[in-house]
Amino acid sequence: MDRWLHILGQELRYLLPPRSVREHARATDLVERDRFIDAFPFFWSFTFGTTQSNGSLAAVQDLYKAFTNDSVAYSSIQQWVTAELTELLGDICGYISVELGQTESALEGRFERFRDVFISDGTICTLSAESFEEFPGLGDDHAGAKLHVIESLASRAPVFSSITDARTQETTQLQIGDWVEDSLVLFDLGYLDYARLARIDRNGGWFVSRLNVDANPEIIDELRTWCGDTIDLEGSHLQEVLPDLYRQIIDSTGTVGADQDDPHLPYDVRVVGVRHENDEDDHRTEEVEADHDYHLV
Repeated sequence: MDRWLHILGQELRYLLPPRSVREHARATDLVERDRFIDAFPFFWSFTFGTTQSNGSLAAVQDLYKAFTNDSVAYSSIQQWVTAELTELLGDICGYISVELGQTESALEGRFERFRDVFISDGTICTLSAESFEEFPGLGDDHAGAKLHVIESLASRAPVFSSITDARTQETTQLQIGDWVEDSLVLFDLGYLDYARLARIDRNGGWFVSRLNVDANPEIIDELRTWCGDTIDLEGSHLQEVLPDLYRQIIDSTGTVGADQDDPHLPYDVRVVGVRHENDEDDHRTEEVEADHDYHLV
């Protein structure tokens, strides 16, 4: 265990030198004087300890002890969870983006047709309940911060980052502009908005996103034909026919957003469904229960 911690520590120091973390901590007034807690191991302990599914300040405390072999009181960890810590996390993300973003490589293989591939995602960090007023969590009894990042596959570095309270919707943190031109944007359901898809297209970009299990586009064209007596999807709304389908793949063009009052809508997208009957790895988390056996993209 000690050997692996040593190797991990070396890699973290290479990615982000300790001196840089300490300088940023002082610049944000998180560290006003030398304290018992070192900013460098605290930064990584907080990053790993709060972004897991069971993340907590207790996990941060345990990781700090593992990294440093120093005992530290839980109250000392709590004292570092301040607005200045939020500023530090944002500054560090910006620093890494600049340092790693200086080297941009051409994409290869299936991605070589794109100028870049951007991946947008967010994660929630559990905070002390004392931070609830500034960083309300998903429940009424705990606090949480949400880190939003858009990462470039070409530069292997973030191009955008922000920190909000845990209740902020991901969709508010993905603003589409000409930066998506000739690029592929990948995002999950939290960022799905039909008007956003249209804006990506109009800015010369491409996208891939999951669809909600109850998404109901009107099918205007089938891109894959099937032999035998099969159900014709063209002219139907997807949810009308899904329960009766048994084909392994749905590949079609559908119109979305026809019922929304938005100048970018309605919009035609490619709709793909992959049958997952008896799929033990089906981890869909949508609140809407589906009456069909398809993953929709």
